[in-house]
Amino acid sequence: MLTTRLATLADYADCARLFPELGVPDPVFTAEQFATRLLPRVVVAEADGRTVGYASWRLYGLTAHVVHVVADPAARRRGVGRALVGAVREHVADAGCSRWYLNVKRNNAVAIRLYQRAGMTVELESTSVQLPWAKVEELPRPAGPIGAFAPSPADDAAIAARFAIPVERVTAQRTRPGYVAAGVREGGVVAAFATFDPDYPGAYPFCATRPDLARPLLEALQPHALPDRGETLFVSVEGNAPLAGVLVDAGARVLFELYRMSAPL
Repeated sequence: MLTTRLATLADYADCARLFPELGVPDPVFTAEQFATRLLPRVVVAEADGRTVGYASWRLYGLTAHVVHVVADPAARRRGVGRALVGAVREHVADAGCSRWYLNVKRNNAVAIRLYQRAGMTVELESTSVQLPWAKVEELPRPAGPIGAFAPSPADDAAIAARFAIPVERVTAQRTRPGYVAAGVREGGVVAAFATFDPDYPGAYPFCATRPDLARPLLEALQPHALPDRGETLFVSVEGNAPLAGVLVDAGARVLFELYRMSAPL
């Protein structure tokens, strides 16, 4: 019998075991990260006394972001994904959310069908790339005067409005332990914004009103890179093909292309 329940710290080993099935370059979360970054918004699926999948999500005000949906390969075609998605939907609806969304690889037809059956449709396309830090200097320079800044709480609303991001998500990303936030202003107006996890290392979200603002945004993040984390970073660009394109033109390698799928609750 397949069942789902909220996870506890005791489920860390099973969730960490399943995480690589996502097929992403992110390092497996530590037990501390599982406790502080994922819990309590994690559900596990169990069958025959064994954990066969897990899903996690984040809340940004009335919006839920489903971050992970993972099924054990040995238990696929047994409804694990459907059970996890259903459990997440129940929990986020109970939390008062009015909308939910997730990202899925564009070539993952099975997962796309699963999310379509849950009522989701494609909202936008995204691209994840790996960029050598050395290639930042090959990016075009901004056409006009700009200024980098460290976003503060007073900037959250302007950033959210500029890039159509829930303000709660901006605040959550900016204040996440260990993360660094950076922005670029042009003419006194926010023109670029990113948050950077030096431990990964990766930048997400990565937003700019013009492709030539990618360079100053990355230059603002680069001093925070850790020497022992390699010479590249991962960048996720949502719904902005020209911005992703300028990174690729400078030498970034496309890791995967995604759909953001969403639906009202």
